[in-house]
Amino acid sequence: NEAKGQLVRDAAGNWSIHDFWQTGAQHSALFNRILVKNSELMIRDAHLGSVKLDQVQASLARTGDKLPYFVSAQAHAPFWQQLQLTASGVVDTTQGSLKLPDAELKFNGREHNYVFSGSLKTLAQWQRQKFSAENIRLEVVSQRYSSTLNGSISKLVSSSGETMLTGISTVLTTLDGMYRPNIALTAAQAKWQNGVLSSSELNVDMNVRDASGGNFDVSLKGDADWSPNRGGHVFSAKAITLYNPIQGRPRFV
Repeated sequence: NEAKGQLVRDAAGNWSIHDFWQTGAQHSALFNRILVKNSELMIRDAHLGSVKLDQVQASLARTGDKLPYFVSAQAHAPFWQQLQLTASGVVDTTQGSLKLPDAELKFNGREHNYVFSGSLKTLAQWQRQKFSAENIRLEVVSQRYSSTLNGSISKLVSSSGETMLTGISTVLTTLDGMYRPNIALTAAQAKWQNGVLSSSELNVDMNVRDASGGNFDVSLKGDADWSPNRGGHVFSAKAITLYNPIQGRPRFV
């Protein structure tokens, strides 16, 4: 109770609990019962920065090979004013691995005095220093932008500082405002390495409504990358733009 801890991920992608999560003949992560109250955890990433968790409450109790769990915490970072996290599901330690077959993270918070909320669901697994997740589903509802973001990733595999993502799809739907932009982004695959997220198969479709009620459509295909320090860049892109006014014929612009 009232413990303090720290997790660190270095520039090479290794976590400070690197050996702890090894599973196999020589190492095994095995728990019977864990109870945490009013604790703190600092998470530091060499590329993404730091997040502090406080008021951490956690409980796990083994039932055979299953460990039902519940975790809650307050998260602190410069990107929001407040953020409450809750996670629940079952830990499965069979077959020499650590699995979260029904992991669900819920969150709600406030940024720029506007509320936001959402959830993240996936099937995750650690085995022999490799982390993987399948059927990732993310939903974020933002009051500030009167919008809903729905994203999905078919599979994520992370090992030795490199993360591969496949089957990426994201849809941003805006309900209010003059322009009401709606954006759909897809990519067959992407890679995160050395603090850079890159994809050579990016597709973006955007619809924006102008002041007169006409629609402006943009379709973009190309290579892209993003990093926390340099932001986003698009390379070798091909774009098609079409304006569809309330009166008159549609035209390319």
